[in-house]
This record gives sequence, C-alpha cells and structure tokens, in this order.
Amino acid sequence: MAEVKRLVARMGASATWVIGPPEFILEVDDDDRLGVVGAEQDEPLVILGGLLRLYSARRPLELPAEVDQAQLRSVEAVVSELEFISEMTGAEFALLFHGETVGFVDASEGGRSLRLGLLDPWRKALEDKTGAPP
Repeated sequence: MAEVKRLVARMGASATWVIGPPEFILEVDDDDRLGVVGAEQDEPLVILGGLLRLYSARRPLELPAEVDQAQLRSVEAVVSELEFISEMTGAEFALLFHGETVGFVDASEGGRSLRLGLLDPWRKALEDKTGAPP
C-alpha cells in the first residue's frame, strides 16, 4: 500500500494537471464486488490506487477543446506511467470511470484496451471537433 501511495504522489508531482494531481485512494466495499470475476462472495472489494478528477464532457455539457485536450494528455500520462510500472513489476491495473471499468494495463498487453476503447475514440472526437489532431 505504501508503494502505491508513493507512486500516486510521484505521478502528481510529475506533471501539470487540469483539476488537480491524482489522489491516493483506498476503499473497501463489503457489499459490492463490481462484477469482479473470481471474487469470492465473502471477500470485500478493495480498490487501491489513484483518483484523477476530470471535468465531465457528457451532454449537455461541452468542454472547451483546450480543456478536453489537456485532460486527454493527463489520462495518457497516467496510462503511460502504469504501462511502465506494469512492464517493470508485472502488476496489473484496472481503470474505472464513474465506477465502470474502461480498460486494463498489464505487462503482456500494456494499455491496449484503454487505447482502443477510450483514448483513440477520445482523440478522434477531439480531431473531429477541432479539425486538427490533439
């Protein structure tokens, strides 16, 4: 747990963030397993990691392109850091957005699922919005 806390602090100090740096989180939920495959019924769900706050771009809200681009860069920086850590340690990470899993980072695939399912579509939407690559 201390290693994860140090990682989150190091990431927070390594860049400029739109709302604020990632925050360390440790949550234990005895009631909700979030559909974790292989979780025993009597095991609590433990979420250990970091929280990166983002502005919502859900309709009817529309973020200015500069803010949306900065948020994309922030998320890409987090994914890159997690890919590096996963490659070095073999650790696996799940990324959630509003409580929903949006992808994984692991040593074998890196952040491929995140790139295909989140980052690439986000980048394309920004390009469509601005007419230029983010």
